[in-house]
Formats: sequence, C-alpha cells, structure tokens
Amino acid sequence: MSKRRQITELVVPRFYDTHAHVRETIQVHPAVKPIALVCSRANIEPNTKYPIHTAQQAIEYRDGPTDGRKWDLDWSILPVARRYNPDFEALMLIQIIPVAYESKVESECVRATTPETIFEAKDRIIAAKAYPQGVTTNSAFGIVDWRAKGLRDVFAAMMEVDLPLEIHGEMAGYPSCMRERKFLPVIRRILRNFGRLRVVMAHVSTKEGIAFIREMNQRGYTIVGSITPQHLWLTYDDVLGQPHNFCRPVACYEDDRRALIEAATSGEPYFVHGSDSAPHPILNKQQPRPPAKTPAGVFSAPAMLPILAHVFDQAGQLKRLANFACRFGERFFRLKPTTQELTLVRETNPTVRSESELRELRPFLTGDGLYRFDRPTRDFVPVHDLDFTIPLESEPRGFRPFLAGERLNWRVKG
Repeated sequence: MSKRRQITELVVPRFYDTHAHVRETIQVHPAVKPIALVCSRANIEPNTKYPIHTAQQAIEYRDGPTDGRKWDLDWSILPVARRYNPDFEALMLIQIIPVAYESKVESECVRATTPETIFEAKDRIIAAKAYPQGVTTNSAFGIVDWRAKGLRDVFAAMMEVDLPLEIHGEMAGYPSCMRERKFLPVIRRILRNFGRLRVVMAHVSTKEGIAFIREMNQRGYTIVGSITPQHLWLTYDDVLGQPHNFCRPVACYEDDRRALIEAATSGEPYFVHGSDSAPHPILNKQQPRPPAKTPAGVFSAPAMLPILAHVFDQAGQLKRLANFACRFGERFFRLKPTTQELTLVRETNPTVRSESELRELRPFLTGDGLYRFDRPTRDFVPVHDLDFTIPLESEPRGFRPFLAGERLNWRVKG
C-alpha cells in the first residue's frame, strides 16, 4: 500500500473569524492585531462592560467617536486592524437588551432593544447577539425570560429584515458541562416560532449541540454552529487548575471534543470558525480579588491558525480547512468571498511567537509549536530550524496567549 503523501504547503483564503472579543480602550490594540494579521474580516462581539446595544455605538466602537470627542486611535478597532491588514473588515454586532437599565456611570441608560432598534441597525451591523443573564463575561444585561413578548417582537423584526441572531447557548444554574445541553430546547423553540430567522449557535461545545445543529438543518431551519480552536484542543481536565484555559462554555469531555473535530472537518456547511478569542489581564486570570472569580475567556487569536491547521492535518482533511475557516461563514452571512490569501507551511517543531505588545495578554498555546505568520512578507514559509513558540507573557499585568510556551507544527510562510 502506498503511503499518503504529506502536504507541506497550503494556500488558503485569509480566515473569517465569526466570533471575536477585542475589549476596550488600551486592550484593543493587542487584542485586534493577531486577528487582523491572519483574517480578512471578523465579527466583533458586543458584550463590553457597558454593552454595545445600538448601531451608533457599534460604529463608534469600530471607528472611534463621530462627535469630536478626543480618542486614542489605538482604542478603535478598524484603525488598529488596518495597520496590519489594509483591507480588514470589522463586522459589528449589537447586544439584545431585554429591559432598560439605569446607569450611574453612563450619561444615558442602557436602553431595551425594540423592533425599531433592529430596523435602524439592520444595514450597519452583521447580527444581533442574545446572552442569557449571568452566564459569561459582561452578561449582566442579558436575558432571563426567553418567552417575553418584547423579545419575541425583536426576533420577529430580525426575521422580517433578515438579520441573523447569534445566541450564547448556556442555561444558568446547571453544572458547567450541562449548561449547553440544557439550553438546546430554548433554541429549538426560537427556530420553531421564527422559522425564517437565521441563527448562529455560538461556540458549540458538546456532542449534543453538534447533533442538534444537524437535526435542525435537516428539518429545514437555517442554523450554523461556530466552533472555537480551544474547544478542538481542550477537555475539562485541561481547564482544571489552568485559568488561561477557562472559558464559557467550558471545554467538556473527550467525546465532546471528538464530535467537534468530526463536525469541523466534515465539510458540512453549517459548522463555521469562530475563535471566541477573549483576552483578560493576566492578574485578573491568575489572581482575581475576592469576591471576584476567574473571568471566562481564552486569548486564542494568536494561535487560531496553527491550531486549525494542525487539527485538520491530523484528521487528513487539510483540503477542507478553507471552507470551515472562511467560506462557510461568508456564505451564511451572505458576504462577498474574500480574495485575500495566506500560504501555510509545515514546520519541524515550530512554536507560535506573539508580538511584544502581547505582554498585555496571554495568548492560548503560548509556547506551542504551530504554523506561523511572518510579518515582513505576511506570508508562510518553511523554517525547519526555527524554534517557533507562542511566547510566555513578559509582564504579569498583561494578557497571556492560549497555549503560551507550547509547540505545534504549522505557520504562515514568510
């Protein structure tokens, strides 16, 4: 029997990250840069400390204030991203707010989302996001009653204007690895009540979630599940005692991870890439001040490309990487296919190296050998004698990349 020829170089479209958190103010630059280096576009999540809940807020979050206020451009997503990719697109979401909240800090209250909010925003955002209250970072303004009339009116308006709904699918009050499983009936009811609504089930983490998405598509509903690099890599045992591996939904069991890998590499168009990269300052992760707990979020952006290449390579499905990492997301969100490309190369024991400013964060898999992206040419080349590792943080107050210090075997040519 002839041995399967090993692929050593692969041209792919720049990734489309359908789920990215880039934080606020001074944290924006180190959070955005690794995304812009390897992605043509990204969907920017709205759960900042005070949620992005109107189209105007989303545009200012992306571009900077439009009313003459002084603002450091390093705090704005697009000016930062386009230093590293001049054609980068930041596609904005707003958060669905079920009721109005008075704010003692902001000059105006956090207003409840209405159909009018949706009609006004529909041409300026890519989707609207629904969070259950209290299940993840900055979800205090989330939803408690998923049957409320006001919420049903918002979903009806979204269906009318064909604006996708993204859902963080966890049910509060259950053990971590049961939360997604218990939330599936909520999504099922939304799909049945609003049959033409396009839905994204964010960061699917369980085998039941995978089966649910397949079932709903077979029944004629339009739903995709985004899958993160960290959920393809981690299980619950990897999270215990490792705060930088903790996210919501939590990485669960080995059979869940295997189901996610099978789905991501299956070539089915209802599974798409969404990194859910979500940096937190290292001290907040490692030494939260009581009564605070370790915040949920993995800074996976610096490692997303090498992890996905590694997973698809191990599955013998590198030919399907482009669809999962880019094309299927573009198709669901009805975007023009990107013409930007990257060349990936296999390396002998490379490690992912982050930029110096990533001392503010810890990237996932810092120190792991992976595919690498080279700044001078923004391309991928083989470097067989290079120790290519995601670096450890250089300052404890910074962000730590996912898999800091670990090694994988793919990088960007250059």
